[in-house]
Amino acid sequence: MNSQPASPDLSPSNSPVVSRSVESTPSLDTSVCVPMYELDSRTIQVDIIAGAIFTIVLTIGAAVGLSILWIAVGFVNLWYALAACAIVIVGLFAVTTFAWPRLEFKHYRWRLDEQSLEIHRGVWFRHRISIPLGRVQHADVSQGPLLRKFGLGKLTIHTAGTSNASIELGGLSYEVALQLRDRLVQQAQTRVVT
Repeated sequence: MNSQPASPDLSPSNSPVVSRSVESTPSLDTSVCVPMYELDSRTIQVDIIAGAIFTIVLTIGAAVGLSILWIAVGFVNLWYALAACAIVIVGLFAVTTFAWPRLEFKHYRWRLDEQSLEIHRGVWFRHRISIPLGRVQHADVSQGPLLRKFGLGKLTIHTAGTSNASIELGGLSYEVALQLRDRLVQQAQTRVVT
């Protein structure tokens, strides 16, 4: 599974990496295959930290709410039932916090070729998004505090049209996100000129 390039070189002087496919699925052109790239593995840590923060806030909110209810109502049996429900819900969030980012990471890939940017994602419901380069209007790279701490960035691609007019590709190293943004804009401009 680690046979895919971990960090693509997307500098303008390099064309997309092209390799021959030994086993190919039926398509219009089976002779050329551009590899799919994984997200940066630090994405898992960022998602776990963000999920842990959410779970802690949820736990504090549930504890405060249950305490207020217990003081106001005073029904001991009701309080125990609500506390049990809150513990189960917070427990599910905690398990999801640590398990989901790894699952999502395994099912998230992207590739850039001369025609489009393709994004594959989804654990239960799979999405395959293809963004034709001719429809790219502009692209932005952003970082929140956690992304900045881990050296990651989120690429937002704005396209022409009304449906899915902006698509996000998070979990990229900041340098790769900048290179991909520049490459998308350059290839989109080149396609418009020709």
